Amino acid sequence: VGNFECFTAFFCFCYYWIDKGVPFYSFMFTFEKFGTDPLTPYTTDELLLMTNTAQSVYYCSMCLFQFFNFFATRTRYLSILQHNPVWGKGQNLYIFGAMLISIGIQLLLTQIGWFNRVFGTGPVPVKYVMPTLGFGMLWLIIDELRKLYVRKYPRSFIARIAW
Repeated sequence: VGNFECFTAFFCFCYYWIDKGVPFYSFMFTFEKFGTDPLTPYTTDELLLMTNTAQSVYYCSMCLFQFFNFFATRTRYLSILQHNPVWGKGQNLYIFGAMLISIGIQLLLTQIGWFNRVFGTGPVPVKYVMPTLGFGMLWLIIDELRKLYVRKYPRSFIARIAW
């Protein structure tokens, strides 16, 4: 789960830089030469603000992916439809409040100027974290298919290695 989460966040991070016209090898593996070798059309101050925003994109992507991770890993075998958080035996309405608090903290840390200065964050345009929703749904679907397979074939190799 963690590898796919990090891949998704890094994808959004790269998407931000490339969309701003900064090639991949201009922000990866350049260290202290960042922005100068290879040269980018941005000043050092602009690059600093963009770095703050790119790191905030990574953070928000990781936080959003955690929602999908939660729903995918709530149970080993039961589907989200069989053990959902809204009604029935697995009811947990507090999770939706926790999700709202998490989104609130993300907005607080990335949209308010004082927090931007203190934590070195930047405002996150929504379009850069939207791929997280797609990757998160993909993860949820993959895990639901795994659970279906484990329920259908409980003695299979996949069922034996399932956590």
